[in-house]
Amino acid sequence: MNIKNPDEKNNENRPCQAGIYTIVFFSNSGEDALAVLRVLGPARNSGFKVIWGVENGAVHFERILEGDVVVLQRDFPRDLNSYERIMTLAYEQKKPVVLDLDDLLFDLPEEHPDRTSHYFSEALLPMLQAIMEVDLVTVATHALRERILPFNRNIVVFPNYLNDELWELIEPVPYKPNSDQISIGYMGGHSHKPDILMVSAVLLKLLEKYSYRIKFKFWGIEPPPELAPFAQVDWCPPKSLEYHAFATYFQTQTADIMIAPLMDTAFNACKSAIKYLEYSSIGVPGVYSRLAPYSSVIEDGVDGLLASSPIEWEASLSRLIDDHDLRRRIALNAQRKIKENWLLSQNAFKFKQLYEAASISHKRQENQLPPFHVLVRSVTRQVFEDNQHKNHLIIRHLNTIQTLQDQVAEFKEQTVQLNEKAIQLKEKITQLTESVNEREEEVLSYALSTSWEITRPLRKLSRKLNKGAR
Repeated sequence: MNIKNPDEKNNENRPCQAGIYTIVFFSNSGEDALAVLRVLGPARNSGFKVIWGVENGAVHFERILEGDVVVLQRDFPRDLNSYERIMTLAYEQKKPVVLDLDDLLFDLPEEHPDRTSHYFSEALLPMLQAIMEVDLVTVATHALRERILPFNRNIVVFPNYLNDELWELIEPVPYKPNSDQISIGYMGGHSHKPDILMVSAVLLKLLEKYSYRIKFKFWGIEPPPELAPFAQVDWCPPKSLEYHAFATYFQTQTADIMIAPLMDTAFNACKSAIKYLEYSSIGVPGVYSRLAPYSSVIEDGVDGLLASSPIEWEASLSRLIDDHDLRRRIALNAQRKIKENWLLSQNAFKFKQLYEAASISHKRQENQLPPFHVLVRSVTRQVFEDNQHKNHLIIRHLNTIQTLQDQVAEFKEQTVQLNEKAIQLKEKITQLTESVNEREEEVLSYALSTSWEITRPLRKLSRKLNKGAR
């Protein structure tokens, strides 16, 4: 099976003849940005029905029977048993399987938060196995395609487009003389911490240079520690993980300039220019790292500014701060480019073509797989089983710890009850002691009293009479 890249020039914007209508989608992330940008949005724009293969954490294998194509999202194969069962059922039912991959997760930088947290560690080998075995791999960029091409010849680039069902192109706000501060914004998740730290010194320098003429806004990620104490720095925590809600919210936000720094790594070089599309849609010009995701899309100085060094970042931001006409011109040019090239509604046919091509293709044979596939499959299974064993041990130890914690809590409760009883007994003893002391004082007082001496003969006579009576 060799599927042409739908982004190539020889593909006309023509309707597809034969078609698939149903995608069975296996993802554990819900309707987040990844799912909406890569599968759900394009599928709906293509008129395809999407059936969720995972609901409430449960994998519904039987739904494979209802679809024309099975789509796996990125790291779903980390559940190796479910992945291999899906592949077996799809093969038996002659259903093509597509893996969508949007990042070079095999080459995360050392300082990347997802690497330091080991979030994808258990998923890497299963994903590599899946890349080799599926009928088609869809990726967002040509750079990513080139990096994983040795593992599967059927890799097609389907770029991230601006979903114009979710995003409107908001006209840039005209400059008003004597207006408030110029705001510089950044939007991104925690994984971009190294990227924003890369330019934090530049942003701090701009605060010193322009003082209260500028302010910074951070959506999602917290401001760098150097900037956080300043009154001119605002932080808006993440509102929702669902992409629809995020798009609705972000279009209500305002800024004069946006930034998109990226560290120069192989991982970042394979990313897409989605920030450029989202920033531009709200009518805001931006400064972007001079890396492939942006340099391949942006014409420097026309519809965006590119920077690669601290000097360039400071100069580019200063240009936009000082020149309101430039800000508006760049924002309008960016929106013009999006209208011409980057709207999903105008490019969904490419998604339709590549999925329909996948649906009529034949399953790849074992002799078409890379020669090291058997080795990778064996290693993946062994590592998966080893991780499962470790996870079971961890769960068992956690259960033991929980049992001990419950026992400690029970002992603490019993100790509290015993302490309460001890306090009550102590109070009773105190009361009895006080009563005895009172009686002793009465007896002593009576014994020392005059009445005790006067009545002494009478007491003796009383005792003798008592003895005589007996």
